[in-house]
Amino acid sequence: MKNIKKSLPLMLGVASVFITWPAQAVIPEQQILEFEILRDGQPFGSHKLSFSEQQNLTRVLIDIEMRYTLGPFTVFRYEHSNEELWKGDRLVSLTSQTNDDGDQYAVNATWGDVLKVDANGERFEAPSDIYTTSYWNPVMLRQDQLLNTQKGEIEDVEVRFVGQEEFVTEQDVLKADHYKVNASLPLDVWYDSATKQWVGLKFTVRGSEIEYRRLTPID
Repeated sequence: MKNIKKSLPLMLGVASVFITWPAQAVIPEQQILEFEILRDGQPFGSHKLSFSEQQNLTRVLIDIEMRYTLGPFTVFRYEHSNEELWKGDRLVSLTSQTNDDGDQYAVNATWGDVLKVDANGERFEAPSDIYTTSYWNPVMLRQDQLLNTQKGEIEDVEVRFVGQEEFVTEQDVLKADHYKVNASLPLDVWYDSATKQWVGLKFTVRGSEIEYRRLTPID
């Protein structure tokens, strides 16, 4: 499972310049977006996003947990929590904590004239219009660089638009826009064509297929 651990940061990044996206994705009516994570078809973890409005800001809480066990023993664990504040399609702050199988990470970022980032005590500045590696808001697909929410690193990323296709979730059969990431860890990601909500993710690492299965219905 160490091989999965080393590849997780790339799981969180994608960008595109091929499609004109709306300024902001439609937030699910339930204010919750939840996925089951599967490894080779077996339960492996969960990814949950919770939304709330604070005056003119959108608050997004993100929780990811993955665990692999052999009998009574946990041989791999990944836990990530992340809070983002958005004003329209602009991210104004980020705070995250990660336990990557024992390796601890903490990231804090604040947007102003520049992006001020503190990643595990290392401080640097980045362009104010950079976005994070959180999939819920497809404005990120306009970028060729993203801020990794786990390690606080800026990643060069790009993606090829594959096309529109039928996609099956836990609740729906829908039309989705499919993107294939061109990176050291190939990724496939899907968005509902009508609402632009994130509906799926899939990649293969060291012979194991990791797949996100959306549990929240499309409004």
